[in-house]
Amino acid sequence: MTDELSEKAGVFLLELVFSGEARKKGDLEPKYRTPLVAQGLIALEKRGRAEVIQPTDAAWAWVAEHLDLHLARTRPTRALTAVLARLRSFLATRGMALADFVRPGGKADPPLPERIRAAYLAQTGGAVHARVRLTALRAALPEIDRPVLDAELRRLSADGKIALFPLDDRSEITSDDERDALSLSGVAQHLLYLEA
Repeated sequence: MTDELSEKAGVFLLELVFSGEARKKGDLEPKYRTPLVAQGLIALEKRGRAEVIQPTDAAWAWVAEHLDLHLARTRPTRALTAVLARLRSFLATRGMALADFVRPGGKADPPLPERIRAAYLAQTGGAVHARVRLTALRAALPEIDRPVLDAELRRLSADGKIALFPLDDRSEITSDDERDALSLSGVAQHLLYLEA
């Protein structure tokens, strides 16, 4: 049964799944590798002259069910590094604080689209279809990393929830506008309008 894996085999699966990197066949001793292959948790694939280990769908399912894996003898340095890297990426792409993840029962920040809307409405006094400079929006959301905010603004624009426009009058464009502009198809966008 896949529930009866050795601790080392379980840690190896954690690393495979969370790192997203294939490992060489020789990275795992046969006494651990053979049961994983037999249970359909890993597959050996030829890459040139080498054979690499890849996690199967069953490995993903096993890891999802065993995130509370008890570690008594193994030092899971590589696995832990991979998990923490994925956690960091997860939090960043959702604009979440670590505290919201660690203490989910606490008061969590609203989802990023709601935070953008609230920041916009604070700038316009509650009005929609009013222009807000992106530099003002960014200043109102300093805790959100720029790549995360930019990705969300692009998504909201593609979904028709917001409209982004450039400032046509060059005399209106400040150095802050230039710094905080969002490029869409190579055109710098300086203004945000909330559609509804």
